[in-house]
Amino acid sequence: MEEEKRFGHIETKPVILSLGDRGKSKDVYKFRIDGDPQPYAAKKVFDIGKGRNVEVTASLNQELLSRDLLRLKRLSWFHQAFVKLASSRGYDELAEFKVSDGFITLEAFPPPSDDTVEDDNDEDCGFAYLVEPLRSTTVTKFTGTFGASTATDKLTSTVLAFSHYVMQDTACFLAFADLQGSRHNRSLVLFDPMSHTIGGKSGTGDHGAEGIRQTIESHTCNLLCSGLNLSPVDVLLHALEERIEEAANPLVSHSSDG
Repeated sequence: MEEEKRFGHIETKPVILSLGDRGKSKDVYKFRIDGDPQPYAAKKVFDIGKGRNVEVTASLNQELLSRDLLRLKRLSWFHQAFVKLASSRGYDELAEFKVSDGFITLEAFPPPSDDTVEDDNDEDCGFAYLVEPLRSTTVTKFTGTFGASTATDKLTSTVLAFSHYVMQDTACFLAFADLQGSRHNRSLVLFDPMSHTIGGKSGTGDHGAEGIRQTIESHTCNLLCSGLNLSPVDVLLHALEERIEEAANPLVSHSSDG
């Protein structure tokens, strides 16, 4: 059965954000879906690290946003696993946080008239947008591309312990970066993460093994890391060296899409 198409309306001008809340690669637009009272934020890539004056094609924009959506879904999956781990160990000291929903939408245009010659060039197709529920524009940042917050409050400690858990659970194939969130109904919601992977191909800002190394080295274990019996930093660094060696030797390398 074919899935029903839904339509909405996107504003033509991006949302004006403060310098601290503004992303380096994507513009944000307000977006509404017909019949849905929930406001949304729709994001489109404008910079791939070469400046706004360098054109980002429709196909490249969609490819990069698809990778960002995969990062978001991975973040959600690991969050659920993290909560289950704490529950299985009877550990109830974690602060509560959530991960945003997200999906890709495409610009729709009126069907061509009988006099119009159709062009199969995908660059003439509408741009894709990564859509998430619209929340407060006040953003709390827990980690950057490499470094991490030095705050010691319960929420920050929980998010940093979660970051630690992901590196341990993936045997250092993957480290999340740019962990940030905003408040919604008294709960913090993480959104728009970046990641570093051994293969360095998870999306914009993936610095490969060196990114993972710097994420590990910038991490300081807190009481929650200890309470969950997470591996020390030196164990993570050793695991990373093993992953690097495996990646360099196809005979022993594990399969990885990163």
